[in-house]
Amino acid sequence: MNRESLAKTAATGERNYWSRSRMRLGKRRAVRKRAGTVREIRLDCDEDVVLLRVEQSGGKSPAHTGRHSCFSRSSTTGAG
Repeated sequence: MNRESLAKTAATGERNYWSRSRMRLGKRRAVRKRAGTVREIRLDCDEDVVLLRVEQSGGKSPAHTGRHSCFSRSSTTGAG
């Protein structure tokens, strides 16, 4: 996301992304044919990571793997 897409997401409650390859804003649901309402936007302390909590609706499973989320696996790196 860039600043413009983040501002539009916050204003509309719909996920908007900046496509570097297309050089334009785009809505995620237009690509995947799934709607979703943004319920929460979080930024990390450096403001270089954006986390969206989205309530999915329509279409098939939210993740292409058939799971509820693409973030269903965890990893321990030993760092920290």
